[in-house]
Amino acid sequence: MWKPIETAPKDETRILLVSDKLNHEIGGEEIGRKVVLGFSYGKEWYIADSCVYDTKIICPTHWMPLPELPTEYKGE
Repeated sequence: MWKPIETAPKDETRILLVSDKLNHEIGGEEIGRKVVLGFSYGKEWYIADSCVYDTKIICPTHWMPLPELPTEYKGE
């Protein structure tokens, strides 16, 4: 269930975020609703695991905790 962004953790916890705009330092702004893995650092939001915090998430609107990881692996 999606929750309002005001209730999101602000301690660098990785969560799912919904945003209408991303700002890439190199490529400029990307507009369009996206769901991304992100986190808060200070008052800013960033895409998790991107290169040295290079992509800011502008005005995320909702968040959701990550689902539980599988308990067993059935790979080849």
